[in-house]
Amino acid sequence: MEGWTLHYGLGGRLFGSEQYFPGGSVQWRDASGLCLHGRWEADDGLICFLYEDDPDDRRCWAVALDNGAVTAWMPGAQGRLREAWRERAPLDCPAPDLGA
Repeated sequence: MEGWTLHYGLGGRLFGSEQYFPGGSVQWRDASGLCLHGRWEADDGLICFLYEDDPDDRRCWAVALDNGAVTAWMPGAQGRLREAWRERAPLDCPAPDLGA
């Protein structure tokens, strides 16, 4: 997914968007506009994320393609995120590692 921004929906509403950078870096923007920088890695068939807001909270998701769209769910939790659309445009978030 490197180079892409995926927008995910849940229950017909935007849940959030994730931009995928080289080397496993990601940027997440939730529906309220909160942006987080993080990293992803594969682990035993799951994709796991660590974000800057809580680097000890590893969030792992199962993923699959459904008619060409990415679906993602946390094992044991209810609800599935579904890719609503994807684009090459960056998220409207501050760039990582720039400071203030």
